[in-house]
Amino acid sequence: MLTNWEVRNKTPQKGIVVDAVVGMTIAQLPNGRVGTALKPIINELVYALKNNARRVVFSNRFTRQGVTLVELIRREILGMGVHRDRIVIPSPCRNVGIKNTFEEALFAIQMCKKNKWQTLLVVGNHLHMRRVLAAFEVVMTQEDYHVTLYNKSVGKHDNSYGPNGAVQWRFRYASWFFLYEILLALPASIAFGWWKVF
Repeated sequence: MLTNWEVRNKTPQKGIVVDAVVGMTIAQLPNGRVGTALKPIINELVYALKNNARRVVFSNRFTRQGVTLVELIRREILGMGVHRDRIVIPSPCRNVGIKNTFEEALFAIQMCKKNKWQTLLVVGNHLHMRRVLAAFEVVMTQEDYHVTLYNKSVGKHDNSYGPNGAVQWRFRYASWFFLYEILLALPASIAFGWWKVF
C-alpha cells in the first residue's frame, strides 16, 4: 500500500515510445561501486530502453574513488548492452556541477528543449519521486518548456536499503530516507524555490 508521501506510477501505455528515460540517481557506495539503492534504477533504465524509450539521460556528478556517478552508470549500462549513442550525459562528465535533484531535472528539460523532445519517463526511488516530480514542474515552468511526464518508482519491494544501499546514511533504512525527505529535503526545496505543490 502506498504511503501518502509516495506517488503512483504513471507509465506510458503500451505502444507509446518516450523520447527519453531519465534516471534520478542515488549515490554509489564508498568503494565507488553500484549499491543496492542505485541498482534497481539502473535496471529500470535499461528495461525502458529495451521496451519504450529512445534514449537515456542521467547527469549527477557525485564522485567516489575518482569516478563520477555519470561514468559509473554509463559503464554499467554499456555492460548491459545499451549502445553509447543512446546515452545522453553532460559533457565533460567529470567537470559537471550537477549535484542535486533540481539540477538533474534542469539538465533533462534543457536537453528536451534543445532537441525538441516531447515525452519523458522519469525513474527514481519511491520515496524520492514526489520531490523529483515537483522539481520537474518548477523547471518546466522556469524553462518555459513543458513535456508529457511519466514516472516509475523503484526500490520499494527489494533490498535497496541497508549498509550496501549507498554512501549516504539515509539509505540504511527506508524510514530514515523518508524522514530525510520530510525534515531536510522538503524544507530546502521550498526555501530554494524548487517545490511547487501539485
